[in-house]
Amino acid sequence: NHLDKGQSIHWHGMRQKDTPYMDGVPGITQCPIPPGGSYTYNFTISDQSGTYWWHSHYSNAMADGLWGPLIVHSVHEPIQRGRDYDEDRIVFVSDWLHDDSEIIIAALATPVGYRG
Repeated sequence: NHLDKGQSIHWHGMRQKDTPYMDGVPGITQCPIPPGGSYTYNFTISDQSGTYWWHSHYSNAMADGLWGPLIVHSVHEPIQRGRDYDEDRIVFVSDWLHDDSEIIIAALATPVGYRG
C-alpha cells in the first residue's frame, strides 16, 4: 500500500466460498492494509466466469479512482484467448471530477456545498 491511508480491495460479484476473509471489507472480513504494508489476496474461483470489477472498500479511495476490471475465464470456454483471439478489451465508464474526494467531502459539509 503506497497510499497514506489504510486500504482493502473488494472483488465485486466474486463469491468467497470458504474464504470470506478475502472479501475485502475492512472491520468485518479483514483489517485495512496499512500504509507501507502489503497483503496478498488468495482465493479460488471454481464456479464463476465473466467480467467483474474490484474496488477499494476503505475510505474514499474508490471515488478517487482505485478500481478496475477483473476478467475470469472458464476452463470450459470453447473460445480461448491466445488461440482464437488476441486480447480482452474492456470499456470501463465512471464519473470523473477534477477535485479529489477530500475536497468535495469538505465542501459538501459547508452551507454552500460543492461548487455553490
